[in-house]
Amino acid sequence: MHGTNSNNSFATKRLRSFALLSGLLAFVVFIPTVKNGFLLWDDTVYLTENPYIRLLVSDPGTFIKWAFSASGITGNWHPVTNLSHGIEYALFGLNPAGHHFVSVALHSINSALVCLLVYRLIASASISERVPGDPRRASVAALVAGLLFALHPVHVESIAWVSEQKDLLCALFYLLTLITYIKYVSRESGGRGLYIVTLFLFILALMSKAMAVSLPVVLIIIDIYPLRRLRTTSTGRLILEKLPFFLLAISAAVITLLAQRAAGAVTSGEAISIGQKVAVAIGAIGFYIYKLILPLELAPIYPYPDKVDFFTLPYTGSLLLILVITAFVIFKIRRQPALLALWLFFLVTLAPVLGFVQVGVQFAADRYLYIPSMAAFTAVALVPYSLMKKRSSRPLFLISIIVVALLAALYSQKSISQTGLWKDPVTLWSHEISIYPSESAVPYNNRAQTYLRTGQDALALADYEAAIKIEPLNITALSNRGVLYEGLGRRSEAIEDFEKIIRLDPGHADSYNNLGGILLNAGRPTEAIGFLKKAAELSPSTMDPYLNLGHAYSALGDAATAASYYKMAKDRENRR
Repeated sequence: MHGTNSNNSFATKRLRSFALLSGLLAFVVFIPTVKNGFLLWDDTVYLTENPYIRLLVSDPGTFIKWAFSASGITGNWHPVTNLSHGIEYALFGLNPAGHHFVSVALHSINSALVCLLVYRLIASASISERVPGDPRRASVAALVAGLLFALHPVHVESIAWVSEQKDLLCALFYLLTLITYIKYVSRESGGRGLYIVTLFLFILALMSKAMAVSLPVVLIIIDIYPLRRLRTTSTGRLILEKLPFFLLAISAAVITLLAQRAAGAVTSGEAISIGQKVAVAIGAIGFYIYKLILPLELAPIYPYPDKVDFFTLPYTGSLLLILVITAFVIFKIRRQPALLALWLFFLVTLAPVLGFVQVGVQFAADRYLYIPSMAAFTAVALVPYSLMKKRSSRPLFLISIIVVALLAALYSQKSISQTGLWKDPVTLWSHEISIYPSESAVPYNNRAQTYLRTGQDALALADYEAAIKIEPLNITALSNRGVLYEGLGRRSEAIEDFEKIIRLDPGHADSYNNLGGILLNAGRPTEAIGFLKKAAELSPSTMDPYLNLGHAYSALGDAATAASYYKMAKDRENRR
């Protein structure tokens, strides 16, 4: 008995050491991120220009109310992420190093947790199959999965982009939920308390990022394998057990979709048929598998295809790959049921971001792989795990370990290099343009914004021109160019841009305000008033139209009307 306890103690220490190693290597590889700055890509909305994030200390009540708002100013519902950003602002202000350090620390913790989770899953399989466990083999598999997760360059986006800290927080609570759930199932007593903790951790995952909605289905997959609960637990109990998880997931999904729609982030799908959406989803799955195997030409935006033709290589090839993998895991289901469970985990956790509800302009995104990639790395880890079982396979086992070590080295080098591309907006968007020079207006518009802020007007104008050449009806680029034209004194061209926007989108309040402001500056206050009143009508809570109306009536000598509009502008400023 003493020997068994000693062996268990040694196995536990070894597992903790392997988990610590995974986390430590993740930290070492990604710590250069602290040298990076903020990006003019959501970082402004979440942090640098967010008036609410500064209120945690000075006005905590208003901050908490905003943090738990279903819309806020971010177009997302993730209170835990908002709280995290607020705490970091209270600690570091707008020093990007502190915010990046937190992201690196979170990824390091997640890497250690992946190691622990894989070990628990393998141990659970041994228990459910009533075969002797092998802690040494399980520890090696856990280390392989933890290292690959820790170092893979596809995770750079989630770590190096402060706005994607929500990925890291969501994964943290996602992993803790799974680990606690396995503990809950294995406990004969005290299970109710662990169940409540599991549910609470799931709520925290949902409140970090809505991608956690996949977790209830993942729990069912784990119930089937490796826990094999269908043999020992009634169907009724399993349904009742999962019901709160599904209700919470559905609620979070609805709240998030409403928030995205309110922010205008959900793209209309009227022009895209169901068949095309299915084709895009199939193509995305193949694309993600390719990026996991060969993480080359990683980019912040993979543009949505202009034309979706299922009978082309990206889609038919992806479908063939999916069918081959599915056939393989079904063929191996008796000897290696873990492969089917991992394949389902991968597909289920990817499902929320496969484009059935189109958010933004991207076809795919590296950050969407942060949780699904765990399944892929665990599948790889099962290779040395299986080869350790027989002495005759020892040479192959050593080869597999060498391959994993080489992959870890290559991934580390690529991650360090990729991290450097996220150091500032110009570097990032220049990289994007080098890969996709004519597919999207977004990188040109984003780079132009940086040039504009640094006083490089000529470069900014060139990028706006390039963006509009790619997408002639891009309202954001037209609006930004119009503002720049006005700043350069090219007033007639600015007016043309804003008139064009109004024709394209009669409800675009900013363009009415900008056009009215230009006319006001040109000494034409009477003409300006109509546009400014329309801007105020479309956006009644915004201060600028009322301020400009005050200026317009002041220029016309109507002091009383001007004073009333100045007061309305002041009232709106105080509500911000």
